[in-house]
Amino acid sequence: VLSGLSPRKNRRIPPLRPDLVVRLGYEFPELSIILNGGVADLSQVTDLLATHGSGALDGVMVGRAVAAAPWAFATLDSRLYGDPAGDPARCRRQVLDDYAAYAAGVEEQEPLHAGYRGRRTMEDVVRIQM
Repeated sequence: VLSGLSPRKNRRIPPLRPDLVVRLGYEFPELSIILNGGVADLSQVTDLLATHGSGALDGVMVGRAVAAAPWAFATLDSRLYGDPAGDPARCRRQVLDDYAAYAAGVEEQEPLHAGYRGRRTMEDVVRIQM
């Protein structure tokens, strides 16, 4: 599928052309156009949607940027939709505290073991949550 390109090179070759995606959105308003790729942070998402959201873009997909810096997107709901109640946490410590409480509840239901066959480990708990 990548015609000999590594996944890393495939992110650069061919170069991303967000201007073309936006232009297509304006030229074909009956289509749902979602920009995918090259968006680095939440400010860029909000700028793109504020500039083109009502005419050309129906959405923006962000993948690697969220994986690389998830906390940078923690205020997404309040910034995009004006709903601070949708934001997951006030601070990173709250995220850790909430996750510790979740993990403790899971362990109460079924104690975790050190990887014995058929028994859940903490790795399984993390995988389920993700």
